[in-house]
Amino acid sequence: MVKILKFVYAIFLFFSPFLLLVDADKSLQCETDEDCPIELTIPKMLSAIYKCFDKECIMFREVQQSP
Repeated sequence: MVKILKFVYAIFLFFSPFLLLVDADKSLQCETDEDCPIELTIPKMLSAIYKCFDKECIMFREVQQSP
């Protein structure tokens, strides 16, 4: 019984990265910057802006430095 559980666990660990990679390639299609998601801001830490580049929404990050 323990051998079966170890085998299932090993198979799960082996295939889980491939499951994540399947969705990673999906990009947002756009014609203009307005087609992309709105700006995401985490106060006092990080700002993310989406821009349309080659008909794909690309995220640009800006780290805000404290004075």
